Amino acid sequence: MTQPELFHEGASTVRLKPAMEAVRGRINAIYGRRATTPWSDKETGLLRSLVKQYGSSGQSDLDSDLKEVEEYYTSLYAESLKPPFADFRRRQIDTFLRNFRGEVDKAHQYALRKQAIRSSAANDGPSGWRIAIAQIYKGSITKVPTTWSTVDEGTKAEVKRMLKG
Repeated sequence: MTQPELFHEGASTVRLKPAMEAVRGRINAIYGRRATTPWSDKETGLLRSLVKQYGSSGQSDLDSDLKEVEEYYTSLYAESLKPPFADFRRRQIDTFLRNFRGEVDKAHQYALRKQAIRSSAANDGPSGWRIAIAQIYKGSITKVPTTWSTVDEGTKAEVKRMLKG
C-alpha cells in the first residue's frame, strides 16, 4: 500500500491534502482551536517539516505518535486541575510542532508510568499479603503465587483473615 500524498504544491502556496488536514484538525482540537481558524505560514511550514521528518515511515507513525500525545495532553489536563501537578503542555502550536519529537518522548514515558501504576495496582493485594502467603504455603510443594491476581479466592480470604487478627 502506498502512502498518501500529504501536500498539494502550487506556485505560491501550499495547500494541505486531506490526510494532513486531519492531522491539523487533531492538533486544533488539542488547542481548542476551531477548524476554520487559519494557520500561520510559520505553523504550516513547521507541520510540513514535521511530516518530512517522518519520511518513509509516513502517516501511520505520525498518527500513532499524535494519538499518544493527545492522550498525554488530555491526562495532564485532568491532573493539572489538582495541585501540586503542574501543566507542562506546550502553549502554542508552533512551539508544539517544533518540539513534537520531545512531546512524543514525554507522552511515551507517561504511558509507561501509567501502565506500571495500573499493573502494580492490579497485582497489589493487602499490605503484608506476601508474608501471609509464605506462612500458608510453608512446607508445601505447591508453587507459591507471585502476584495477588494469581492467588485463588479461598486463599485470599484466608490471607485477609490472617492480616486482620
